[in-house]
Amino acid sequence: STSVSCSATDQAGNTDPTPASYNWTIDITTPDTSITSGPTGTIAVNSATFSWTGSDNVTPAASLVYAYRLDPIEPSFSAFGGATSKSYTNLASGNYTFYVKARDQAGNEDVTPASQGFTVNVPVPASIHVTSPNGGESWKSNSRQTILWTSSGVAGNITIQLSRDGGATWTTVYNNISNSGSQNWKVTKPTTTQARIRICSVQSPSVCAASDGDFSIR
Repeated sequence: STSVSCSATDQAGNTDPTPASYNWTIDITTPDTSITSGPTGTIAVNSATFSWTGSDNVTPAASLVYAYRLDPIEPSFSAFGGATSKSYTNLASGNYTFYVKARDQAGNEDVTPASQGFTVNVPVPASIHVTSPNGGESWKSNSRQTILWTSSGVAGNITIQLSRDGGATWTTVYNNISNSGSQNWKVTKPTTTQARIRICSVQSPSVCAASDGDFSIR
């Protein structure tokens, strides 16, 4: 802190008994920034909230302002403001680093922003989708056809089932076979116009999918 004072003297030699004075502070020290909460390591959700604080040799903590960014989705820092927390939602799976820096009333910015890295890894729900037969096909009895399906997040083998009454009842056609996405099938009688195929995970029986519509066995 620096001060200067000045007093006036007139021609009669009278000096101002209360000299004018002015004080000012020279501040060239940068503030420090600290992240107080936020995710680290790997998280299984696609949202994150960070909180932070700062300190300075002259500016009170309550008067500091901050700028932040989340790499790689925010390549530039935000405008400086008084917020001390930030939330993100709908984050895709991947690696992220959050940065935040303080600025004091003299305009000094933290040259080493606080940073914290984390990884989003949201498990994809297991699913199966029957692509053929999926409704509208007409397959002849004793013909060779190919049952096709796609799956995501399904570990282990699958079971293929057949319904001839639109999905009211099911019988097993293939039990505990490889989840290859394709299975040859010799179509069997009796004939029906309400046939459907259902494929289920052996390991997770609740993960099932059936044809979207009826197909015919003639």
